[in-house]
Amino acid sequence: MDAIDEKLHALALHVKQQDENQQALLARLEKQEAYIRSSLKERDRRLTKAMSDIMDAKVQLAKLKDEERKTSIWHKLFRLS
Repeated sequence: MDAIDEKLHALALHVKQQDENQQALLARLEKQEAYIRSSLKERDRRLTKAMSDIMDAKVQLAKLKDEERKTSIWHKLFRLS
């Protein structure tokens, strides 16, 4: 009877350790998922900002080219230097 009690106690201890290990792994996984989500949000924010900056630069370039074209026409018509 004592041998059975010892084995039962050892089994209960093993189950408890397995549960603790599982909880630790779960906490680690949740931390990892939070880090990944945070990293993806930061990457998306940077990408969106870069795209916005590129679009702004294209608009500014188009405005400059338009102004240059208009200036060139006036220079040609009135032979301004």
